[in-house]
Amino acid sequence: MTENIQILNGLFRSSLPASPTCKKRQRGYKASGTTTTSPGTVSFSPCWFNLAHRLSVSTSLRGWPGKPGVRYLQEDRDSLCILGAAFSLIHPIAAKRGLEIMEGITNGTVKNQATNSLDQARLLWSSPFTAFSVISNRETELHRDGKGFAPFYDLLATVGNYTGGRFEVPGIGLHFRYDPGTMMGLCGKALEHAVAEVDGDRFCVVQFFHRKVLELLQSDFSGHGQSSCWMRVEDFTDLSCHPGS
Repeated sequence: MTENIQILNGLFRSSLPASPTCKKRQRGYKASGTTTTSPGTVSFSPCWFNLAHRLSVSTSLRGWPGKPGVRYLQEDRDSLCILGAAFSLIHPIAAKRGLEIMEGITNGTVKNQATNSLDQARLLWSSPFTAFSVISNRETELHRDGKGFAPFYDLLATVGNYTGGRFEVPGIGLHFRYDPGTMMGLCGKALEHAVAEVDGDRFCVVQFFHRKVLELLQSDFSGHGQSSCWMRVEDFTDLSCHPGS
């Protein structure tokens, strides 16, 4: 995964703010020239809301087949599949619902202006999530993820060559080592969390569901049924008794 992320180096560089900014989500990047890979963030989604509040394909997935974002999705497909399998153990209901939507986008049964413009890139999407971001060399301040879907978890995976990784969830008194290869399942919309600066190059792949996208693509996400509830111990028990469900 780390090697494939190098494909995105130019996109990381171009994603950095042009001038110093006070916006929280644009702070914390390491200084340019101090890391092997440029700091920055690249986001991927076959269907998310753009600045005009219309459903669209992320810029990173436009330009089949030679653009860096599409090449990265192709090269890191196996890694994203493994992360998706781990998520299916953490929250199998969310994983199943997400895969149903992504399968619909792939085979064309989920149709809208955004997904229709994906071209062959639709065949490369291997995540159960509707979006993910790759964050390069950044310290993340304490925050909540406003676009997430509270009952479902985000999945964070950190890779690279660094030491001193720490993941903080101070609201519930938890602090974790965050060494390369660590995965975290977290409801980032409900729990404030932060990632401390490290010594070396670190990359984080953050996968998440966008609530409004879920509600638009599959209307039962907006209701109060099983698909919009927190995972319970009973749910794991039911799934183990009925593995085909």
